Amino acid sequence: MLGFCGELRHKKGLSFLLAALAEVRRRRHACLLVIGDVRPREQSEISTFEIVEPEAVSRIRVTGHLDDPTHVAEHVRLCDVCLQPSVWDGMPNAVLEAMACEKVVIASDAGGMPEMIEHGRDGFIVSKSQLHRLGEAILEVLSLPDSERQRIGAAARSRVLTEFNSEQERERLRAVVDRLLVLHEAAPEVEDLLVRVNQRIATIPGAEGCAVPLSTQVVAVLHVSDDKVPDGCTDRKSTRLNSSHIPLSRMPS
Repeated sequence: MLGFCGELRHKKGLSFLLAALAEVRRRRHACLLVIGDVRPREQSEISTFEIVEPEAVSRIRVTGHLDDPTHVAEHVRLCDVCLQPSVWDGMPNAVLEAMACEKVVIASDAGGMPEMIEHGRDGFIVSKSQLHRLGEAILEVLSLPDSERQRIGAAARSRVLTEFNSEQERERLRAVVDRLLVLHEAAPEVEDLLVRVNQRIATIPGAEGCAVPLSTQVVAVLHVSDDKVPDGCTDRKSTRLNSSHIPLSRMPS
């Protein structure tokens, strides 16, 4: 069983998932479990694909939105491999959740996903330019011995627990705030950014006392042109706020 967790749409690689499902089914039995929803406006693409590959579409199952993280984890554990072939993305929770469930993940190199997965060790990365070969990558993973897939799954869970826990998230947020403070002279005060930073900090266990005073002048790098960013501070990606790390209290056990 192939798995996808989230809201399936173009951004998340809908067309590549459909093509991969059809390719895999030509070689072996397979179905696609969508743990979440399909965005309504994307249904037309599935309908069009059904004209060409009716059997493949008949093997797609959609759970609908699941509120309970336990139910999400139960469905993730049904999958042989979890897929995240995003065309663009940040650092999606779905990848971390699948890794925490000891599942092999095949993801694109969009956004921060290469920072979450070490290719070949705790998952697999497919370049966005090679997503048309996603089916081939899936077949290769499914052909691995069970023991190898279990090893990769165990390594994936270990990485989530050691590198994406609440302590690590707290330190990353502190680093973001420190970086923003360094850049405070590059742009006007951005109060709404501080509000969002503090809201995120408030959700992290043990992060009390880390909130930033709203009177502090900061700058969101995404709002600053390159010619205004001080030397040594041009890495926009490293300063982008990200709210996707899962606190340990929400991780599947």
